[in-house]
Amino acid sequence: MGRSNGQAAILLTGGSGYIGTLIAATLIQKTDHVVIIPVRQGHDRQSVIASIRCEIGTQGGELAPDQEQRIHVISLAKNPLHKSSTWREIGEISEVIHCAGCLDYFDTETLETVNVEATRTLIEAARSWGVDRFTYLSTAFSSGYSETLILEKVHLNEAKDPTEYTRTKRQAERLVASSGLPYLIVRPPIVIGDSRDGHYSGKTYGLYQLWNAAERVLLRKWHRELHLVASNYGLHMIHQDDFQRGFFAAFTGLPKNSIINLVADETYLPSSKDIWTLVIESILIPDYVHMHENFGTVPLRSIDLQQRAFLAFASVNIEISCRSWRFETTNLNSLVEQGFRMPMTTLDTVARCWRNYMERSDKLRNYRPQRQGSKAVQYVDARNARASVGEGEEV
Repeated sequence: MGRSNGQAAILLTGGSGYIGTLIAATLIQKTDHVVIIPVRQGHDRQSVIASIRCEIGTQGGELAPDQEQRIHVISLAKNPLHKSSTWREIGEISEVIHCAGCLDYFDTETLETVNVEATRTLIEAARSWGVDRFTYLSTAFSSGYSETLILEKVHLNEAKDPTEYTRTKRQAERLVASSGLPYLIVRPPIVIGDSRDGHYSGKTYGLYQLWNAAERVLLRKWHRELHLVASNYGLHMIHQDDFQRGFFAAFTGLPKNSIINLVADETYLPSSKDIWTLVIESILIPDYVHMHENFGTVPLRSIDLQQRAFLAFASVNIEISCRSWRFETTNLNSLVEQGFRMPMTTLDTVARCWRNYMERSDKLRNYRPQRQGSKAVQYVDARNARASVGEGEEV
């Protein structure tokens, strides 16, 4: 597209990704701003527009021609961010929303380059443009593991991190908050499919990584016994439609230099045990399930190799789900007072996402457990039961 002809523009990084597409769709529908989306090789205007149109369409809307004209997709290869004069010619950038990031848990070098150094570069460019505000998309888990309430403030103390991802997001938050630019930092937890119909277009991260691993590994054969690690703590997730509403409410309703923990009402959050029960009783259907509260009680040497592989593959997400995370919600509550509806994630709404996931998988749709009889699945307290129940044995 051409220039924005002096109209106020929002620069949105990461607009070709899942979260960026959700934000782009929201901005185009709810504001009159030009939205400039820089893209790397492999993405172009056509693919970005198609993703935005699809997301709006799944919500029952339509990308109007005048809305499409306000989307400017710019190649980073031709217009590097550090050449700020080039970007100044594209349009009058009044806001920056930095959503781009690396989600790889363990690639430290790429995480540093993308999450930290690219943020530093963009901050310098934003200073030269004189933007009104710099909005940064972080994560609710940027605190690292915390035994205390996670405040809506910059995390000052170092903590043990689930992954290098959370550490670099915390570091990037600090860069933004100390930049001298007015800022907004938005911290969502795990983002999952739409609360109304469960549709999801993101990659297999978070909850979907667990489901994908179970599909790929645990469905290779029927397991009479299953050993799983789960807890009764509420699993912090937010539906993508609630994320879109919450992001826009924070973007338009919070004062500058705000940080918001954009989380769902913890009263109704399902636990990882609840979610595993959903999967177990709809598809896996073993005879016995040993629910462990941590990896320390799992008899790794004696359990089935496929179950061992699954637990190893999903260990990081399992550990995150077995922790108690408590978040300050002062800014979220202030938005509720302004008329924003508190995000809600319940077992029923997660079940819609699970059903949508199953419907899109031939393997899940066609799987039939090879169990004998029709007795209900028996759940064993792993703290008190024997390590394994053999054929013909009773618990």
